Amino acid sequence: TPLPTGTAAPTATAAPTVTPAPTGVVTPSWRRQVERVEWFNGGSKIVKRGGYANIYDIDTGLTLRIKRKGGTNHMDVEPASKKDTATLKKIAGGAFSWKSHAVVLIKGGRYIAAAINTQPHGEYTIKDNDFPGQFCLHMGGSRTHETNKVNAEHQKSIERVMKWSQAS
Repeated sequence: TPLPTGTAAPTATAAPTVTPAPTGVVTPSWRRQVERVEWFNGGSKIVKRGGYANIYDIDTGLTLRIKRKGGTNHMDVEPASKKDTATLKKIAGGAFSWKSHAVVLIKGGRYIAAAINTQPHGEYTIKDNDFPGQFCLHMGGSRTHETNKVNAEHQKSIERVMKWSQAS
């Protein structure tokens, strides 16, 4: 398997490093079942408040479990456990941020194109998950709470998921 661009081959004396898998390397069997769902046309009902789901990151191939806290313009979620917080931090590249990440929301046999940031903020309900807040999960047409406007970066991430799902 060729190394991703910009990755040096480990030498005999160097310890191997773990790097995220490039897009397309991890190809789950359900990839072609990903659908785009509009937040204000059914998306807000996919995970009920207090309900659980999974998020799959298309860039790393990592999956974590989340709990929906609330949200009216988009979903406010929390990592379900300390292990899930550690996975979210790996997805974030080691430091939480407002950067948009292309993910798939997995719930009830459905695979929904979505986008997240990883920045803890606001209130939270899970006190022992090492994540002091919630983070945002966006779907097609969802909006931010502060501006009530669609976030272009999250919509680009959702489109990336859709292109990934149809790639050969």
